[in-house]
Amino acid sequence: MEILKKKLDPDQVELASELSNNLLVLAGPGSGKTRVITHRIAYLFRQKIVQPPCMVLGITFTNKAAAEMRARIRQISRVASQWSHVMTFHKFGENFLRNYGYLKGLGRDFVIYDERLQSIALKAAAKDVGFKNLDARGTVSAIEKLKSAHGSTDAAVKALRVSGKTKPAELITAYNAILRSNNAVDFSDLLCLPLEIIKKYPKLSRILQDIYRHVLVDECQDTNHVQLKLVKELFEGSATVVFGVADEDQSIYTWRGARIKNLNDFLGVFNAEPKSLRRNYRCHPSILRVADSLILKAIGRLKTGKFIACRPDDGECRAYRVDVPDLASEGLFVADIIVDLKDKNKISKWSDVSVLGRNWGHLQATADALNEAGIPNILLNEADIPDTPEVNVMLSALRSCASPNDDLAKDLVKEYLQEAGHPDHSVFYLKDLVDPSLAPVGLLKKIRKYLGLDGLLDDLDTGEQERRLEAMNNFQTYCTRVARIATDLPSFSRMLTLEGHSDQGKEEETEDAVNLMSIHTSKGTERKVIFITALDEEIFPRFNIESGSEGWEEERRLLYVSITRAEDYLYLIHCEKRPTLRGNLRYRNPSPLLLDIDQNLLNCITYP
Repeated sequence: MEILKKKLDPDQVELASELSNNLLVLAGPGSGKTRVITHRIAYLFRQKIVQPPCMVLGITFTNKAAAEMRARIRQISRVASQWSHVMTFHKFGENFLRNYGYLKGLGRDFVIYDERLQSIALKAAAKDVGFKNLDARGTVSAIEKLKSAHGSTDAAVKALRVSGKTKPAELITAYNAILRSNNAVDFSDLLCLPLEIIKKYPKLSRILQDIYRHVLVDECQDTNHVQLKLVKELFEGSATVVFGVADEDQSIYTWRGARIKNLNDFLGVFNAEPKSLRRNYRCHPSILRVADSLILKAIGRLKTGKFIACRPDDGECRAYRVDVPDLASEGLFVADIIVDLKDKNKISKWSDVSVLGRNWGHLQATADALNEAGIPNILLNEADIPDTPEVNVMLSALRSCASPNDDLAKDLVKEYLQEAGHPDHSVFYLKDLVDPSLAPVGLLKKIRKYLGLDGLLDDLDTGEQERRLEAMNNFQTYCTRVARIATDLPSFSRMLTLEGHSDQGKEEETEDAVNLMSIHTSKGTERKVIFITALDEEIFPRFNIESGSEGWEEERRLLYVSITRAEDYLYLIHCEKRPTLRGNLRYRNPSPLLLDIDQNLLNCITYP
């Protein structure tokens, strides 16, 4: 206990040391929830509440979050690091299926189809059942959501048939048959199939309960129906202690199936006691007051009261509302302020700054201005794997080698070769590449040389050539890191697919550059300086969202998340003239959510 008291505040100590009851902790941004989780895990082993070979299971949503937790646990306790499993929901599902997937007819070396392979499988299924005018990408997303919402393929098909949608039901059935014939699963299967197996073979739950005596679920507000159901089927009513951490104010993924109502369900299912962490160690007090002003107007919150600022209040207001006339001025303002902050030593490096927008289109003008000013900047996407034609060829060829009997995987390689401009996109012959003596990274290098991918860049201009060559080199470097964990080709291929999945998050960028990113991508990050662009009417919230609706409240939470990324300085930017999607200039009022903030809490700037 004394060690906890040295590392944690009193509220955090209480949560890290309360080990006998199920809890749901409502933790605000910057409140030290990761610190609580990691110290709790270490404390479980230190107090011998959990003793090897029993283990602790920690489940979170992104590889980045899981890696951060594992690293922190390793620093605190070697035993806890060795005997705790911290992973994403999808990784847990993959591990489960590797051990028990045979109960659904899966081989141990099953492959995970990414969106592109899912689209190919779906097109083949559509041809089989005579389904015309198929939007493959949109349908893949719809199928994933449908399966996750109902908990299984069979339940989704049944629901479609009951509602009279016979043809879509036939399409999903045919699509599922194609996946199984290729010993493949999609991302929703990684959660739905374990749920189906556990419900049919409940003894497996008891096996896992004996292994995992304590379970910690991070970001409970982001769980969808099948994720909560999976935890419920595994641990409800058992001796396993379930510890959930959530922030209802950061629930911003309903479009991916997340259900904020799961928090109330969690309390009921596990008879959990609600607790809270309200101290904020991240934000300057003036920024925290702005965040409170916005989120306290939210409808139906479980949390009550304001956050407690732990940083000293020097009386300075560091939150700004900025009104600019056009996009060019928006970019110039961001560049000018960054240079000024650097000159005044308010930031020590460029990567202390992030610029957030709804999408890349809202960041382009800023990127142009930063480039003009000579300020290094980089766009952070949601996945670590570069999206270039050559990298796509390397990745798809590697997957095909991992699953040599999968004809769809071979077709995808040829499709990517065509996109990369290969003179003979039928050049891919699997038998020339498969070499059992080669480790995954060695095979990757062989693929690159065999297909002559570097030579495809010869006709490109120098800048594009360097960018795509760098992407291949970076991908190889990244694969070297993955290969330290996944040494055989099937597991290496599965891990790459999971790492590239949009749910998995991106690791922190190590380059010293201003980070440009979408607001959704920014969740989980923190920066000394945050600029939020496009706080304009009909953009934030979106034009088709009705005031007072749940969609409107999610937009409120989205802005709140972006505000609470800021440690020292916050700039909220409204642009009076912004192009529409068709490129026509249009005058726009400030975002209603920007106006929902008490304007007395903001320094107001008109630029230029």
